[in-house]
Amino acid sequence: MKIQRPTIGRIVIFTAKSEIDGAATEHAGMITHVHSKPGRISVSMFGEPGPYSSVYSADADHDANGADGTWRYPPRCTDEIEVQS
Repeated sequence: MKIQRPTIGRIVIFTAKSEIDGAATEHAGMITHVHSKPGRISVSMFGEPGPYSSVYSADADHDANGADGTWRYPPRCTDEIEVQS
């Protein structure tokens, strides 16, 4: 499988198990480091996992299906909405 080369500063989706019930949860994250292993990055997430934590980081491999502990690019959105100017 080929993916776009990860670069520092890109937004990704990180999948992790919830600390409360073990269910898979998705978090927005930013790539902070690209490892030499293809598809392996360091990613920082904001606002999780607990009520007193504002930033946490993880090393993760790419998985298009969103397995626990992995990252993927968010899908491109083509929906449009009306806004008032």
